[in-house]
Amino acid sequence: MVRVLSLLLPGAAAFMAPAPAPQTLTRHHLFGGKKEGGGGGALGNVAGVMDQFKKAQEIAKKSQELQTELAAAEFEGASADGAVTFKMNGQQQPVSAAAPGFDGKSAEDLSKAFSEAMADAQAKSLAAMNEKMQALYASVGLGGAGM
Repeated sequence: MVRVLSLLLPGAAAFMAPAPAPQTLTRHHLFGGKKEGGGGGALGNVAGVMDQFKKAQEIAKKSQELQTELAAAEFEGASADGAVTFKMNGQQQPVSAAAPGFDGKSAEDLSKAFSEAMADAQAKSLAAMNEKMQALYASVGLGGAGM
């Protein structure tokens, strides 16, 4: 009989009502309790995340406007002797190239002049883009001096 009861008792526990959870004597604060310097922890974190989200939206909007502005801007570079000019937009995409004084130049000289003009235009375009991006980041409080 004892043996039968020892086999049935563990199974019977599954049909019993669960015991109430013991109450703790500690106090639970809804937002993590008062911290030194103000507000609760969770609420402060949510506000911080919302501020970062708003800042990211602002950066995205300003960045899109900046990309449109840079696509419309043109920067002209010239070879050392000025015989070749090269135009590039603010996104480093070629716009046009001209070599009105190429008469009498060899293919190597003309190639070198085009390379110089393209490098000059690209340097001017990159400098303008970096300057504008630094201004964008500075305007939203992210510095910009480190770029």
